[in-house]
Amino acid sequence: MTDNQQMLYPIVQALVFSSDQPLSAQTLFELLQLEYPDIELADVQGVLLEMKQSLAGSGLVLAEVGETVRIQVADDYLDWVYKLYQQNPPKLSRALLETLAIMAHRQPITRSEIEAIRGVSVSSPIMAQLKQQGWIKALGQKDVPGHPTLWGTTPKLLEDLGLSSKQALVDQLETIVQRFIQEQEQAQSQNRIDLDL
Repeated sequence: MTDNQQMLYPIVQALVFSSDQPLSAQTLFELLQLEYPDIELADVQGVLLEMKQSLAGSGLVLAEVGETVRIQVADDYLDWVYKLYQQNPPKLSRALLETLAIMAHRQPITRSEIEAIRGVSVSSPIMAQLKQQGWIKALGQKDVPGHPTLWGTTPKLLEDLGLSSKQALVDQLETIVQRFIQEQEQAQSQNRIDLDL
């Protein structure tokens, strides 16, 4: 590390750790430049890279969320954190996951287009839950008769799932939906076996 990076390292670490929202290298640079006008954006980027490497193998990671970063618990240790707070990850219904997966693939998309793909209606409670979580938002209106609302996913969804891009979101949701379907099929198969006995 350069002298500038060594000087900035504990400050950047404290800022990223204490922030309630992910921070971009540019935001950190602008804040630090007020006190240290001789630093460059490359200094901040170097510190972030060093932080990422120093956290590797620990219970924490420097996660990239789009153009921003945050310190979060490594995926391998989330179950321990849930035990600490005595809570389980939120259970998401198949309908909610399917709706979210379709939005991730096809956004911006209208509710009726989601229903056409799913083959069933999207209930108001599902849309309300997704909005309440801050995972979807209205992106405008489609220029067709009735002007239906166009929906899309938000950066908060990426942040909550610890993902860095919309493509990672699409991949993750496909995996979750497939796992959910397999679990349901296994449960139904087990129920049939139990009934036969």
